[in-house]
Amino acid sequence: MAILIMSFGDSRDEFYEKRRWIADEEDAKLRAAFGDTSKVVWGQTRVRCRRDLETVDRQIRDHEVAGIVFHLPIWASPNLVTTIAARYDLPIAIVSNTRKDSSATSAYFATAGAMDKIDRQCFRYFGDLSSKAFIEDIAQFITAAQIKGQLKKQTFGAFGMLPLGIEQTIFNPAQWKRLFGLNTEIIDQYEIVKEAKKIGQEQCNLAMQWITQNYGHIDYNDQLLTVESLDRQIRSYLAVRNIIQEHGLDFVGIKCQPELSDGYAIQCLTVSLLNDPYDMDGHHDPIVCACETDADGALTMQILKLASAGLPTTLMDVRHPGEKQIICANCGSLPSWYTKRSSNCSDNLHHVHLIGHVFGQAGGAALQMIAGDGEVTLARLCQKGDRYWMTIMKGYTRHQKREKLAEMTWSFPAAFIDVQYDREAFTQKFAANHLHMVAGNVVGTVEKWCKLNNIAIERFKN
Repeated sequence: MAILIMSFGDSRDEFYEKRRWIADEEDAKLRAAFGDTSKVVWGQTRVRCRRDLETVDRQIRDHEVAGIVFHLPIWASPNLVTTIAARYDLPIAIVSNTRKDSSATSAYFATAGAMDKIDRQCFRYFGDLSSKAFIEDIAQFITAAQIKGQLKKQTFGAFGMLPLGIEQTIFNPAQWKRLFGLNTEIIDQYEIVKEAKKIGQEQCNLAMQWITQNYGHIDYNDQLLTVESLDRQIRSYLAVRNIIQEHGLDFVGIKCQPELSDGYAIQCLTVSLLNDPYDMDGHHDPIVCACETDADGALTMQILKLASAGLPTTLMDVRHPGEKQIICANCGSLPSWYTKRSSNCSDNLHHVHLIGHVFGQAGGAALQMIAGDGEVTLARLCQKGDRYWMTIMKGYTRHQKREKLAEMTWSFPAAFIDVQYDREAFTQKFAANHLHMVAGNVVGTVEKWCKLNNIAIERFKN
């Protein structure tokens, strides 16, 4: 979905001609920053009078517009902006410059005030379009508006609900549709078993060969991790992949425990391979999959994925919130990509050991690994009553020796994350056992998405 960027100019011909060159210069800076990409649709004309609004209306109708940026390079009539703002329920930003010769400052404050008078939310950007930091701030709004628009077109698939009595994993599909425009499909977990039994043995054998060649170690035993239980895990992954395609799902959650973990196969391999950017058939876009059908966790992961241009995301239990480091682990899966963050799957998978799980009577492997060094963003949508709020922090994962896992649960994959936060506030207010991360710093984008959705933010700063 695209963002419409339109430029405005003075309705008075004499004054407009005096400053046209300034408007041209500032428009050129904006075009140089965002270019002609699929993310942006440029206004076909500089809006100076009401007749020009017909062109704007046509562009909004003809394109899948997720938000609007009003550029005020020189003086322009504020009511032209508010007329468009009142017609369309879309995220809006106003952008202007600090040049003393442009009269843009007056246009900026007059337009912002007019938007307040009609009680219309808008992001304000007043600065130098030659500044990389200023452009990055605008880019965060553009991405946040696109996320808001994209979610309205997406469907969450829930394979079972309420694992192990964890009530914070459940959600209200009607609330999601009302707040975010999201659609939901509730699918019984038994559908995974039914589809898994249809998978041909040759396809399973090829997948097994790929796993054997790429994963660092497979610790078979006579109890939980056998060739047969790993085959069922492979079948589960291929089955879920088929169901996702059949139902047109954009992100999913799998309950797993106890029905599948005891009755067919634990779903750790499925979760890991879906969230990774590759599998036995080559590259694929990561598909967010949350353990335990943690719906708010899955939504958080999907937001992080969209904010980071499609990077893998994680679901992890908070195992130890220390003074300067949060240790997170998952009951059995993480995207292997986080071990080395390599585009070559073998580089990452080499550091993953498939070992017998500590629970699940049906057997199968946990994917033991440790996240490598790198900057990350941590986030989690939580609820207080029926109101959402967002935890978001910057962090840095530090690689540790595998022996460190013996201090927690040996088979669980883990991330050791350096953070600067108020530990006491975190332990008193954080409202989930799961925390999520994505590589890089997307804090600004996620914060802007929260503002667009009237969601409070908690960063737990010292």
